[in-house]
Amino acid sequence: MPEDLVYLAMIESGFHNHAKSHAKAVGPWQFIPATGKRYGLMVNWWVDERRDTHKSTIAAVGYLKDLYGIFKSWELASAGYNAGEAKVARAIQRYGTRDFWTLSRHRYLRSETRNYVPKIIAAALVAKNRTQFGFKASGASGAEPHQGEAVAGDGELVKVERAVEGKPERVPREETLEAILTQEDVAQVGVASTDEASVPAELRPDPSKPMARVIPTPQVSKKGEASGIELIEVEVQSPADLLHVATAAGLTYQTVKSLNPDILRWVTPPLAKGYRIKLPVSVKDKFLEAYNHASYPRKVQFLTYKARPGDSLIRIARHFGIKVDPIADLNRISPKTPLRAGTQVLLPMPVDRSRSLASLEVRDTPYPKRRPASVKRRKPQSSSATQVRSKKVSLKRRQAARSAEVAYTRD
Repeated sequence: MPEDLVYLAMIESGFHNHAKSHAKAVGPWQFIPATGKRYGLMVNWWVDERRDTHKSTIAAVGYLKDLYGIFKSWELASAGYNAGEAKVARAIQRYGTRDFWTLSRHRYLRSETRNYVPKIIAAALVAKNRTQFGFKASGASGAEPHQGEAVAGDGELVKVERAVEGKPERVPREETLEAILTQEDVAQVGVASTDEASVPAELRPDPSKPMARVIPTPQVSKKGEASGIELIEVEVQSPADLLHVATAAGLTYQTVKSLNPDILRWVTPPLAKGYRIKLPVSVKDKFLEAYNHASYPRKVQFLTYKARPGDSLIRIARHFGIKVDPIADLNRISPKTPLRAGTQVLLPMPVDRSRSLASLEVRDTPYPKRRPASVKRRKPQSSSATQVRSKKVSLKRRQAARSAEVAYTRD
């Protein structure tokens, strides 16, 4: 593929893996959930691989190759990436041409799409002739990691914070789970670890395989150099608590989270057999030795809820303010399955209650909030109806309302 297509990501997001558009497109290549899933990206409550630079780039290459196979033109393929292949195909049919520059003279394509390809070309021209546009020469402007820093997958520098020895780390959060639960609720919530008999077999680790192993994956810097690898990918058996991973590596929880923006929660996807986590190459030996040690405490412990009579997963999810899908996936049952009183239900929250609410926080949720279908908008009342209603209010009540309003204004 043409290397200049890398500037498509620059126009889309500025190479920022947290970028989000008004259409809910996320990541450096700005995939919407449906397109991301179509090209192999996992997008759910647990992870959003559209934020992973390496995985999303592979998906973008596949999408652009398919678009080129349809239009036989990289300009039209780029326009299709922005507007969708159907929109570009209708433009070709309407005007009888496959030349992008001819199509861009008409107003059928939005101005954003008509300007999209020129922006990519302009970005490539500036990047290849940076001194003529007032920028520093190639290589002079690239950020180099200093001691205590690592180059993340998107080329950004991440400060590597070391965990304090002997001091257990907690994700800072003023509120705790007890603050939103009644005493009766707290009595209903317990602890479950992934090796208990009640936990689905999919969540139990495989003792015949190492808990973590290094995956050789080259990291390319913004200069286009594959040497000087600053990060490695480590495949861990899932689910894996990121706090346990950080502790084994001697890093802080926030450092591990910043190096892995695709992991939305405190734990890797529970139903995945394994998941790749990025760590600084400097901590490889320490992490593998500690995390693979038989005595290392790496059990993932989920909160459990003891179902009451009449409970359902939907009702429990609404009670705790969690989506029902992750609870259903974690327990391997349908959201509509009736629950018997006393059934132990796993909740996608850690047993450490000081982390519970923080574990549910995400900068951007992958799905927009939608109004329930049962909720209907009220029709605005006509002025005549308002007048009729106002006549029914007695004079005594109006005077009382005015006096209360005056008193409130004075206060």
